[in-house]
Amino acid sequence: MTNKNDKLSSDGELSQYPEKPKRGDSLWGRRLSLPIIGGIAAVVAVLGFVVGLIVFPLLPPNPNVMIDSVPRTNTPLPIGDAQFLPSPTPIASCADLPPTGARIAYVDYNAVNYRLFITDPERLTRCALTDLPNNLTQLDVSPDGSRIAYTRDENGTSDLWVADINGGNPVNATESISAAVRAPSWSPNGLRIAFAGEEDGASSIYVLDAEAGTISAVSSGSQPVWSPDGTRIAFANADGFLSVMDDDGTDARRVTNSDQAEGLPSWSADGTRIMFGRKGGGDQYVQVYTVNPDDPQMEHQFIGNFPVGVTALQWLPNGRYAYIGYGNLGLHSRLLPVEGGGTDDKIVIVNVNTFDWWTPPQ
Repeated sequence: MTNKNDKLSSDGELSQYPEKPKRGDSLWGRRLSLPIIGGIAAVVAVLGFVVGLIVFPLLPPNPNVMIDSVPRTNTPLPIGDAQFLPSPTPIASCADLPPTGARIAYVDYNAVNYRLFITDPERLTRCALTDLPNNLTQLDVSPDGSRIAYTRDENGTSDLWVADINGGNPVNATESISAAVRAPSWSPNGLRIAFAGEEDGASSIYVLDAEAGTISAVSSGSQPVWSPDGTRIAFANADGFLSVMDDDGTDARRVTNSDQAEGLPSWSADGTRIMFGRKGGGDQYVQVYTVNPDDPQMEHQFIGNFPVGVTALQWLPNGRYAYIGYGNLGLHSRLLPVEGGGTDDKIVIVNVNTFDWWTPPQ
């Protein structure tokens, strides 16, 4: 005998549906009046509003949010009082850039290709030069602006490539060495390129003769950067501390007395000070300082705290410095600290993979 809750299964057996609540009964087995239902709905609405206020600011930013018509791809809120500048206006040819003034060469991060752009930061115009390999990691522009040195990862290692600024005539300059190459830096006269090579867990500094193609190992360490007069190189030594040496690797010495790892050196235009980042016990450079490399007291000038860290630093000639924040694809320009002054932090370009800010010969 079956009842109204019985059903016939596909194999002919009888089973039962769960009995539905009787009309007028709640799922808890009792009647709810309309006022009670209305009260519950009101409470739920209020709770939803409160939860939204709490949770929404914590959600990650929408990668498609547009700021000044520029997609902010994985770009968190800027640090402190940073403001977005208007997007650079595209121009048809780099020959149409103003004949004088600073330039920023940067690679626009893209999953398909890495396009090299040149931007005039004062007038905010930009031109596209070429597409570079999307395994490119770092670049440096020659002092006369005619060539670029860049590193690219390939087949489990990294090499240094030198090419014309438009991407033509690329040459693998370190094919003869097995070390994985990082941090290329042109000498001021454009004849040599210093770089770091990592192999078997150790890092060494090499110098490439850009004309002859010969390579010389000069010291242990990483992140080499030439001084403006070309006589010295700032670098992070094998223990991870800021150091300087002559351009042939002699007279190497520390210029700080911290027990925290340091790096990202950048010289002032007159060669009297070096800007650098210092780690705070973690993996990121979270503090920025400057130091006179010839001061025996090693007195530092504090520049700023960066809780999320910085991945690149460059001292600019106009009382400012440029940096990229860790996890932030925006290229910032910021005033050096002055008495009574603010940071005036500007995000010049977004979606930046790597950059070089320089002024070509006028």
